[in-house]
Amino acid sequence: MFIIKEMKLTNDQRERYSRMLALRDFSENDMVTIMNTTVAVLGAGGLGSPALRLLAAIGFGRIRIIDRDIVELSNIQRQESNKNRRRSKENSMKRIFSLCIC
Repeated sequence: MFIIKEMKLTNDQRERYSRMLALRDFSENDMVTIMNTTVAVLGAGGLGSPALRLLAAIGFGRIRIIDRDIVELSNIQRQESNKNRRRSKENSMKRIFSLCIC
């Protein structure tokens, strides 16, 4: 059994998610549920990278990234979240999500 602490959105969160909250069948309780949800994404490459950004922007509370690849020049064309330098995907995702996750 899961026990979710009752929580309310802050004014900043209401502003951030105002377009979602404006949907007819979407309530503040639905947003709180999303914020208390954990999702996992397998792979942070060409498909996983944009999916991760969208999940963070939607407001999912915890995102688990499962990927052990290293970004290299030979695969940079499919690494949407990285620039032209070698860097671990973990560090790249931390950089992106430091701006997204509340």
